[in-house]
Amino acid sequence: MTKAECRTQTKRRLAAMTPEQIFGKSHAACHQMLLTPEFQNANAVMLYLSMPGEPELQSLAAAGLDAGKIILLPKVDWSRIHLQAVRVNNFDVRHDANTPLIPQPAKGEIFPLGQIDLIVVPGLAFNESGHRLGRGKGFYDRFLAQPSLRALRAAIAFEEQLFADIPTEPHDVGMQMIVTDQRIIRIAT
Repeated sequence: MTKAECRTQTKRRLAAMTPEQIFGKSHAACHQMLLTPEFQNANAVMLYLSMPGEPELQSLAAAGLDAGKIILLPKVDWSRIHLQAVRVNNFDVRHDANTPLIPQPAKGEIFPLGQIDLIVVPGLAFNESGHRLGRGKGFYDRFLAQPSLRALRAAIAFEEQLFADIPTEPHDVGMQMIVTDQRIIRIAT
């Protein structure tokens, strides 16, 4: 299966889910993540603002803030085609006119990469070996490949996003943990 075919198949699976299923599965996956020692021991956690069909992470962010964690969100620097981690106190979003489907934090200060403990990475598809298929722009692969970034790489996904195998390329950065609405997969590195 090619990356394009895998993306199409995953989008079809996600589109078949009802809003109630997305909400319920998101809540279950976030609850699973909350219970992991990786989340509990992290001081600075980078999450993401969900796009339609992706797991919703607001409850995880709220629980993290309540626990005194530093919550970070990605902000795109379009001039450099680069992600930055920004510290936030809420999930207020804005949408750029040029990229209306990509929510970004309304405000926040840039946070040092070396101080991030856990990054929850979005993706369309994953497998049990930790491979991830993103949306095709490479933002996260470039972000995760930065030498100063030592955070644990995790994904929150629906079971519908898991495949036995997905196509990968040498520059694709894998996950170390995948948390779904049904289980936790830890990948030995």
